Amino acid sequence: MTENKKLKRKLIIQSFLPLSILIVIKSATKEKLGKIYCLLDSILHKCNIIEMIQKTGLREDIWQILIGIIALWFAISGFITFWQFRQARFTAFNDDGDKIVIEDKIQDSGISFFMTFILSLLMDEVSTVNEFISYILVMWFVAELMVKTDLYYQNPVLILLQYKLYRVKFTSDITNSTNPKTYIAICREELDGNKVVKWKYISDDVCLMYNKNRKEQ
Repeated sequence: MTENKKLKRKLIIQSFLPLSILIVIKSATKEKLGKIYCLLDSILHKCNIIEMIQKTGLREDIWQILIGIIALWFAISGFITFWQFRQARFTAFNDDGDKIVIEDKIQDSGISFFMTFILSLLMDEVSTVNEFISYILVMWFVAELMVKTDLYYQNPVLILLQYKLYRVKFTSDITNSTNPKTYIAICREELDGNKVVKWKYISDDVCLMYNKNRKEQ
């Protein structure tokens, strides 16, 4: 099957949305915002920027502020990709009258993802260039891990929005193969193994799926 890299990338970006929001909240203190305002004001009035940074003590918070700016970018991107992901439900689905056998429903993936990645990355204040570089590298390693594996389907945002996760097999594979492949199905509603499904392949044996209603059939 052809990998849908665009949809996979959207889910990966979306996975960082809770972390990004928490970091923005953590970084946007009244004191830091006041320092940023003074810096912007000095730039507009063509004052000595270096002197203003030293005067306000902005140098001590610059790395945490940069982390906050990066997190804000991720948060905005996460909201945009979430909206795009919802629209993806309505286009380019396989509609060949496929049926499935549901093996089990995945219950705790969002909690595991949250505890493993989000809480561990919500670290103490980033106050030095070494801490900043280390933080960026950890974020990059986590993103690479998601790209190389199927961890992106454990997206906590999907769980909060009541998406369901199932392990399923297609009945056609069961009939034609001695070792049918198991897929992870991301669904907006409960799946019914007795009904025909429409589905869209993402990557790493993960797909979007939903039951066709009577009008569609």
